[in-house]
Amino acid sequence: MDHRQNINCMNTELSKNIAGSRLTIALLIGLGLACLSAVALAAQPTPAELEFFEKRVRPLLAAKCYQCHSARAKKLKAKLRLDSRAGVLKGGESGAAIVLGKPQSSRLIDAIRYGDLEMPPKGKLRADQIAVLERWVRSGAPWPEEETPQAIATDEVIDWQARRDSHWAWKPVRRPPTPKVSDPSWPRGWIDSMILAKLDGAKLKPAPAADRRLLIRRLYFDLIGLPPTPEEVEAFMGDSSKQALEKVVDRLLASPHFGERWARHWMDLVRYAESRGHESDFGIANAYHYRDYLIRALNADVPYDQFVLEHLAGDLLSPPRLHPKRGWNESVLGTGWAFLGEEVHSPVDIRQDECDRTDNKIDVLSKTFLGLTVACARCHDHKFDAIRQRDYYGLAGFVISSNFRQVRFQSMEHNRAIARQIETLRQATQNKLTAETVAAQKAVSERLDDYLLAAREVILSRAAAKQKAAALKLDESVIGHWVQTLRTAAKNPRDPLHAFALVAHDGAADQPERFRRVLKPVIGSLVQQESSSAAARANQRVILDYSQPGPHPWMVDGFAFGMGPMRPGDVRFGASEKKPLLGVADYGAAVKDPTWDVLKLAPGNQNDSGSLAATARSGRMLRTPKFTLKTGKLFYLVKGSGQVYAGVDSHLMIIGPLHGRLMSKVKSPSPDIAAWVAHDLSAYRGHRVHVEFGARPGAALEILKVIEADKAPQPVPNAATAMLSVLQDKNVGSPAALAKGYQTLLRETMKRWASGQFAGNKNARFAAHLVNWIVQRPQLFVAAGDALKKKQESIASEFIVGRRALAEKIKKHSLTAVSMMDGNGVDEFVLVRG
Repeated sequence: MDHRQNINCMNTELSKNIAGSRLTIALLIGLGLACLSAVALAAQPTPAELEFFEKRVRPLLAAKCYQCHSARAKKLKAKLRLDSRAGVLKGGESGAAIVLGKPQSSRLIDAIRYGDLEMPPKGKLRADQIAVLERWVRSGAPWPEEETPQAIATDEVIDWQARRDSHWAWKPVRRPPTPKVSDPSWPRGWIDSMILAKLDGAKLKPAPAADRRLLIRRLYFDLIGLPPTPEEVEAFMGDSSKQALEKVVDRLLASPHFGERWARHWMDLVRYAESRGHESDFGIANAYHYRDYLIRALNADVPYDQFVLEHLAGDLLSPPRLHPKRGWNESVLGTGWAFLGEEVHSPVDIRQDECDRTDNKIDVLSKTFLGLTVACARCHDHKFDAIRQRDYYGLAGFVISSNFRQVRFQSMEHNRAIARQIETLRQATQNKLTAETVAAQKAVSERLDDYLLAAREVILSRAAAKQKAAALKLDESVIGHWVQTLRTAAKNPRDPLHAFALVAHDGAADQPERFRRVLKPVIGSLVQQESSSAAARANQRVILDYSQPGPHPWMVDGFAFGMGPMRPGDVRFGASEKKPLLGVADYGAAVKDPTWDVLKLAPGNQNDSGSLAATARSGRMLRTPKFTLKTGKLFYLVKGSGQVYAGVDSHLMIIGPLHGRLMSKVKSPSPDIAAWVAHDLSAYRGHRVHVEFGARPGAALEILKVIEADKAPQPVPNAATAMLSVLQDKNVGSPAALAKGYQTLLRETMKRWASGQFAGNKNARFAAHLVNWIVQRPQLFVAAGDALKKKQESIASEFIVGRRALAEKIKKHSLTAVSMMDGNGVDEFVLVRG
């Protein structure tokens, strides 16, 4: 996984904290030199100071100083140790390294500023790194209590299991025996016995029982954080029943104020905020939904294990927990905690910024759910509890593998059911249309070679053409359509029938040598196309390719792109009954469904800060897997138009002078033509990235392919290169053999289409192209071609009508909330900075 810098951090036992003595401070006060900072030097370091040391100071010392000034140094330079506070205060050959509270008088600070000494010798620290050490010295060089580290042999083996078994925190929880107490009548339960035993040990007596007026105030403040009203106090005082106390407790637990009271404490744990901090303090759109989720969860008494699952994987739970009255997805809201921290809008070092954000999330995650400070394992294995650096980066992988989104939580489950019904209807209609088409064409397709040869006879104006057709019982009207089709195909090299059309127009092609001479230019052109296509593929790194069949990652927010990519061979339905059937897809793509253009944001929904426009894209977004940039030059094969966001190092505050290139627009020259669109991210070579495509209402968008390459790819390769398998067949040496080859190809292609078996076929795109060619020309296979066309359109219209009825049920309006969206990880254990 990842690390903020490529360092070999400490695995040593560290020193005891040596604070300034009270005597020294008393002397300073006596001299009139003491101040608050001087008192601070003697005080025990605060948790915030220790956290600053572990996150900012120790990693810097380990990266820049320990090679020469620590227990692990091969040769200790200047007798100076900087791997313990004692060593820092003692100093080396030149005296103390620091003067507490006075960075301007400290030799260490002078050295890193490149004063009399220049340390580290390999290069001066950055200004922000110098500022970290200055702040640390100014605050009294806080350091956790540790033993002074001794030199460790490089071949030392740590027994992690033994360390885990010996530490109290990892031992199973067991209920200790009930202790003996001085007054057995006082405890009302096992916990009371434990309390009284501690009081006995301190020679203290329990406080007397609270009176009823005091008791009800304690209950109110404890459970809902508010005082009781005078009426509530009097009602309790006048209730003499044995259940008086229980009734008050039950009523307070059922109060909505209970969740409000206790959600505040959880919000402190996850560092809840509604703005991103940093300089401009941009707002986090719709962050308050996480707060309200907490209140509802606590008031609903959601079991803790379910509560944890919702925080870690609420976007993946199936089925999710739904709001009991409104039906919206509650579980997905739990993941919002991960994006409520600081976001820098223009970080110079974008990767360092990601590491700091990730570290904050790990710190929140581990402290909140584990009660552990795992964050210091960012730089080294823990020395006492069994937490390794690898564990830290395992958690980093969890954090980094998911991306930010604004989720339509109020409508997503309702609309998911609608999307599934639309997909079921589409598949059923496609199967019906496919079966009808294949059955209607069976008679001609099984004798295609006879029809092709008969059409050739007509083209060559041979007298016996009619007699042969009659003898073979062929339909003359169908032959006529084949004749016209072959005449057109002879002029179009991209037509599937081009090769046979050339043979059909050459009366001497019955002779083998003439046959080969006619087809030689066609075969040569196809071979060249295939070679060029293979060479282009060799220089491309495919990130995502929906154009070909097969399993593909499907990472979407919402249902604007359906329930999966369109596959080669899928029926393309129109938008209305006026044109219900567009044909058959001869390539795969993630295709935007205009049915979902009706989605709107509910009134009062907050908009994002910056250019990311996650709120506007909510429910209309598709993303690629995460990958590491090599050349950094990306190309998107798209049809139509939309927006693109490249999530480099999961950066999402796109505003200000830097990183504007991460946002872009894609648009093909024509809505009906797929084209390559370039996105230059070469400035981010070596960084992790995923690409998000956002659809715009009213605009068509299809995403076919995403690649990384050195230069712009060639136009989309001609799918007809698969014809080589027919033309280069050694048994094909005459018009009759070629016609038989076409018949076999067509029959097998239609058979695969009917069974949905294009997946895994290397010629799938040509097969789909051929099916589309056939479906668009029903007159070539059925005497009453118009009747078949009307039948096909009638079946397609059934889908249009059914889809419209389902679309009426779509929940159009929804608020959005901050949420995780599941992605993928990149295998990288140590993160190399810069």
